[in-house]
Amino acid sequence: MRTVLVPLFYVWVFGALGVLVHRRVTTGTFRPSAGDGTERGSTTPVTVDHAVAPPLRGDGAPDGSAASGAAATVTDPPTSELAVEDRPATLAEAVDGISMPCGLVPVGGDRLDPRHVAFSTTGHEPATVGTAMADELERLGYAITPLDDRSVRAERPGVELEVKIWSARLDSGEVMAERFPSVGSHALVVDLRVI
Repeated sequence: MRTVLVPLFYVWVFGALGVLVHRRVTTGTFRPSAGDGTERGSTTPVTVDHAVAPPLRGDGAPDGSAASGAAATVTDPPTSELAVEDRPATLAEAVDGISMPCGLVPVGGDRLDPRHVAFSTTGHEPATVGTAMADELERLGYAITPLDDRSVRAERPGVELEVKIWSARLDSGEVMAERFPSVGSHALVVDLRVI
């Protein structure tokens, strides 16, 4: 058995070192400098403002010249070209800089929504978490408007959030299990949504 494991170990070690060296060389960590403080082969980052392929014009060729094959159709620009003001804010953009109070951590799920995330914690009262969350949103410049005993609306120019607290103390266990199956029955959930 030892005669098989020792060569296998060395193959694994040298393979891992080869991958490490390859990654370092391709990312530029081991590239020598040019002597003037810049790295050889380094370039400034390129930002892309348009789609990778130019829009089709004429008979289908990108430059407008005639091309063989079927005629091309001109389509609307992709949604990635929308101005930042024209698209709705994601939750990450809306709460940029937040320090989640009371040990709140994201709740995993089978569906990701960039405008809606639930956070959970244990060992805290709903009123404590709600007050701490409202204080943190006010620190980020939001005006808080209570909607009911467990929900608030947070607003600042261009962004509006709805924050709702779910807890086994406020809701039945069936409601918690249905809405948030990945958290325990004793957890408290803060539901944040960009509206």
